[in-house]
Amino acid sequence: MVYDPAHGSYEPAGTSSTSCTSHLVFVTKYRRRVITDRVRATLEASMRRVCSDSEAELLEIDGEDDHLQLLIAHPPRPPSPGS
Repeated sequence: MVYDPAHGSYEPAGTSSTSCTSHLVFVTKYRRRVITDRVRATLEASMRRVCSDSEAELLEIDGEDDHLQLLIAHPPRPPSPGS
């Protein structure tokens, strides 16, 4: 299956299917409590833009004032040359 961001779904591609999700945690230096509502809104907008540019989808974002957690759906990538 191939993820189609225009429809927000996976479309068949051959006889196999793949679903890739990643859970990312961004932590502030020394766990300082600096992520205010304003900062969180700016970070969320930036992360949504990065996901959109990368053919990924930000499924969930949450956190506290010292970290953010993201759940991202993304297409599978072939290994980079030299890996």
